[in-house]
Amino acid sequence: MLGRIIDEIYHPDALLQENLDVAEGVMSSIFGGQDNAKKVFEKILPVINSFTDQDNSILINTLEKFKKIESFFDLIRFAANLDSETIEFTPRVRKVFEIFYANFKHHIPANVNDYSNVLIPGVLGEFVHSKKIFSIKEITDEFDVDQRTFLKWLQWFFGDKFNRRKKLTVIEYIEIHAAMLIYDKKRKFNFEKYAETYFKQLLERVVFRKRDLAEFIETDLKTLTKNLTKRYPGYPHIDKIPWSLAKEFKKVMG
Repeated sequence: MLGRIIDEIYHPDALLQENLDVAEGVMSSIFGGQDNAKKVFEKILPVINSFTDQDNSILINTLEKFKKIESFFDLIRFAANLDSETIEFTPRVRKVFEIFYANFKHHIPANVNDYSNVLIPGVLGEFVHSKKIFSIKEITDEFDVDQRTFLKWLQWFFGDKFNRRKKLTVIEYIEIHAAMLIYDKKRKFNFEKYAETYFKQLLERVVFRKRDLAEFIETDLKTLTKNLTKRYPGYPHIDKIPWSLAKEFKKVMG
């Protein structure tokens, strides 16, 4: 087990051992086996060796929160540090995550460009490597819409790309969430700068009924329908609207 590997390169005291036991399984999974994990540990453990009690407490708290991430919305809440207990990294803990992320990037699929804008250091590690395949149903459940509505969203943003697909890779999963939740040309998440904004958005609303949309745009339903149908012929066929489209429609309506 990875615990024996740790003993080969480092002999932690009792206080650190408890924290390392939690990290072992996560590290082995993230870096593709024990040998790769050992190389990362060789870089991280000298930093951990200088940890104070405060550093240890922050690290174990962060790892415990990692284990609770089950959906992309969970990830946004985690990244925003706006849940019940805010995590404030000390310089030593931040250094651990910088090392973690520098090595984690080497395990990102080669066809993914500019992935740094999708992650904050280390946050997606456990999430990506413990769950590589997602179902359409999981995403419809997150947005609390039926499959018929969600497939219309996919058609709107991606055309035929996801036709007849029931399973998605993690990269596709993130791409879809970016399309539904971000209104800009790049449609890429930047947790380091905007995690708090994303979280506040989740608290307000991520799906609009047409009456909600009219209120959001500050117009009446009849005027909204008339103007948007002229510009977007597909608008009458969508019953509910994701956040990014609501923002686009608001800009169009002035």
